[in-house]
Amino acid sequence: MNKKYSCVPFIKWGPVCVFVLVTAVIGLSVLLTRFAYADEDSYLKEAQRFYRNGDYQQAVEICKHGINEINEFKAYYSISDLYFWMGASYIGLGDEESAKDAFKKALEYNPTFSVDPNQFPPNIVAEVNEIRAEMKGKLTIQCKPVNCNVIIDGINSGTTPFSKDFPIGERSITLIPVDNKYHSWSGNKTIWYKKETVFIQSLNPITGHIKLDGSPKGANVYVNGNEIGSLPYEGDIIIGYNEIRISKDGYEPWKKNVVINQGEHISFNVSLTPKPTLVNINTNPNKADVYINGSKSGMTPITLQISSGVEYNIKLSKSGYLSIYKKLRGEPGENYNISEELSRIYNMGIEAGLWVPTGSITIFPIGYGLEFEAKPWAESRFQSNPIIGLHVGLGFWYTKGSGNGINSASLYLIYVPLELRIPNDTVLCVYAAGEPYYYSGSASMNGLTSIRKSINNINIMPEVGVRLNAGSFIAKLGYSIQQDIGGIIFTIGGRL
Repeated sequence: MNKKYSCVPFIKWGPVCVFVLVTAVIGLSVLLTRFAYADEDSYLKEAQRFYRNGDYQQAVEICKHGINEINEFKAYYSISDLYFWMGASYIGLGDEESAKDAFKKALEYNPTFSVDPNQFPPNIVAEVNEIRAEMKGKLTIQCKPVNCNVIIDGINSGTTPFSKDFPIGERSITLIPVDNKYHSWSGNKTIWYKKETVFIQSLNPITGHIKLDGSPKGANVYVNGNEIGSLPYEGDIIIGYNEIRISKDGYEPWKKNVVINQGEHISFNVSLTPKPTLVNINTNPNKADVYINGSKSGMTPITLQISSGVEYNIKLSKSGYLSIYKKLRGEPGENYNISEELSRIYNMGIEAGLWVPTGSITIFPIGYGLEFEAKPWAESRFQSNPIIGLHVGLGFWYTKGSGNGINSASLYLIYVPLELRIPNDTVLCVYAAGEPYYYSGSASMNGLTSIRKSINNINIMPEVGVRLNAGSFIAKLGYSIQQDIGGIIFTIGGRL
């Protein structure tokens, strides 16, 4: 049996198969081309080979393909070289306009690109140089800290701040300072097409050497108003006239003008003079004698000048008042204020009050007191307001009462209170007293007046309590024991 084959499937699917096959061949060709020019110089070498063989069109295509591949894959190939060989190939083809465009592109990518006249005909060299001269960018130059004369490619072109359009390419630049205290600078800068090339050049000074030592350490060192360090200092400074200043808070500044030459070494040893240290001294009342380290320096109010860094013993003394002692170590240039309220060595006052016994005897006490406070030598010697104060007084009490079969009894008592007050001379303080006293007494029984006992004795009466000192007003509340009888004591009075 013969088999019959139908051409319908081929007619139906043949064109599709042909399209797929052609596409695969083209893709494979592209891949092979990419692999063929995979290394960095492959495109350039192939273009050069076609150019030298006179196949300018093929050289142009290779350059175009290489530029597209480089842009597509963003590889760092020599785009400028490919554009140049493309332009040279266009010259071979007689396409002057395309050649100019290619040369211009080559110079955009590499403004320093140059044509070797030994390898290319003069017309190509001239064409590239002509295009380069027409392509310009901006060159901007600044110099610090002084301005400079600008020399570009051996031609004096102006003074900084400098900004001017120049043909693209590498330019030789020399900067000569207008102040001869700085070194000149030379170098090359590249100018790019339609771009601004900006550079700011810091000039190196021509210097000498300076060394500074002295006191106080850490004082600030300035040259021409600019702080450069602190004592001790050693370093280079610019040649010529310089103002050197050394200063520190509390000291008189030191200043010197020097002229230093290139390479010269100079040195100074500087001791700053401390500024005066002033002490303002006031007392209430004034006219107190002021002693500095044992020597009388005047009377308050007074302002004294003392040396810094030295400890001084200051004594304030006035007749009838406690002396005040101070210690002071002054810092340079500082002002100190001493203001003191002087305390009297003694105070006079009058007190009156009641003593209410807590025993079985009913007494109607009446007390009269004359207080005399004499602050002791130790207190006046060392400080005006110690925590503990010793006070001396004089008092008189007369008491009358009855009890234990006694119709009436009288007690006469003269005492000298010795009080310790803690804290001393404040508005409110706690006191404890031991009071030596002299007393005598009498009593009557059964309506007959007779001497129950006659007492002529000296004893100690203890007393504790709280004392209020409000200006000249005095009040105290305490507990004391008289003749083995305890009682609450309350007095009020005032200072004269």
